[in-house]
Amino acid sequence: MKRFMILPYLMIILFCLTGCKKEDDGPSGPSGPVLTWMHSYGGDFSDIGLDIVEIPTGGYYLVGTTETEEMGFRKYLLIRLDENGDELWERIIIGEDEAEGCVIGVNSDNEVLLALISETMLNCYDDEGNLLWTVSHDSELENITGMHILTDGSILISGSTRNFGFEIPALLMCNAIGNEIWCNSYSIDGLWFGFGVQPSGLAGFLLYGSILSDPGPTDPAVWRPFLLSTTGNGDEMWQQSYPFENTTGDDDYAYAVGVVHHTNDSIYLQCLRYVGTSHTPSSCLLRVNNYGVEQSRTQIQVSGRDECVRVIESEDGNVIVTGVGQSNADGTSKFMIISYDPGMNLLWSSLHGNAGKDDLLCNAIVTSDGGYILVGFEDSLGAQLEDILVVKTDQNGNL
Repeated sequence: MKRFMILPYLMIILFCLTGCKKEDDGPSGPSGPVLTWMHSYGGDFSDIGLDIVEIPTGGYYLVGTTETEEMGFRKYLLIRLDENGDELWERIIIGEDEAEGCVIGVNSDNEVLLALISETMLNCYDDEGNLLWTVSHDSELENITGMHILTDGSILISGSTRNFGFEIPALLMCNAIGNEIWCNSYSIDGLWFGFGVQPSGLAGFLLYGSILSDPGPTDPAVWRPFLLSTTGNGDEMWQQSYPFENTTGDDDYAYAVGVVHHTNDSIYLQCLRYVGTSHTPSSCLLRVNNYGVEQSRTQIQVSGRDECVRVIESEDGNVIVTGVGQSNADGTSKFMIISYDPGMNLLWSSLHGNAGKDDLLCNAIVTSDGGYILVGFEDSLGAQLEDILVVKTDQNGNL
């Protein structure tokens, strides 16, 4: 697995990976009232929400990890929810290794697909949570960082492979039952830290993460956000890194943690940066063109401490940034959702979570009614008894 030192929250985000949804022909728009709710899920020990996907026939599949005293190590947890967030069933999935991270998707048969990081494996379950098939891809990939399901049912998985001992980005295309169609890797000038994959508006794909070029004997190490564009067959079109000025002289970590190819043909890249010895978080949204050339950027400053980890497009064409912000009421961290217009002008923002608890967001998706689902976990302020937290908002980020 990854060898590089990284901050705890960012490691959780890496394990959550990129939200996965079935590719469609575009948003259909809200057809009725938008449901809003907030629910916690979990038992007497540690439960962390990683990813969520909407089921075409209604409801959601939620995936996370759980740890119990009896079993002694972390396992995957698959939960089915109805439209109101009420739990219908849950399944504990035990693998050979301790559960680390997972990406979830759903196919046209309402079957749920899980890409397991710790197993480098793709599993498929029916709508009752029964295992249908499993395929290992540890011979093709060193790890898994993202997944996307195409309209024909094929499954695209992002990850890394090794070249002369170093990890480099890779894409694996599988058929609807998880068998390899093609696998491509990509040469880069530096060390690679991958986060995921999203479709591009050019019938291809966007791999995103960070790259560390050789800093030299006296320069500080600098991780830069990195974007790689491919065709639909996985052939590389271009790759580009995006520098941030290092003003402290200390190690500087800047990661591309989310990307969306907007319908206006712009690519929006969500960057999360940790600066200096104190690792102060800083979030920035970049807008680049179809060739990866940066057009503009904006610093995200909504609360006292903004750690933004996802970017998605709303039903009405705005740019939605999600992450963690600081509550003015008690100083705790809360789920944060921010809306920008395509020109990156701030429209609105909101914070959500339970009072007296620190909440950490791991993923977010747009729902078919035009609202948003935010998933992560809440921590009882040092008690180390995390519970999964899911928030369903309306189209304006309200509960």
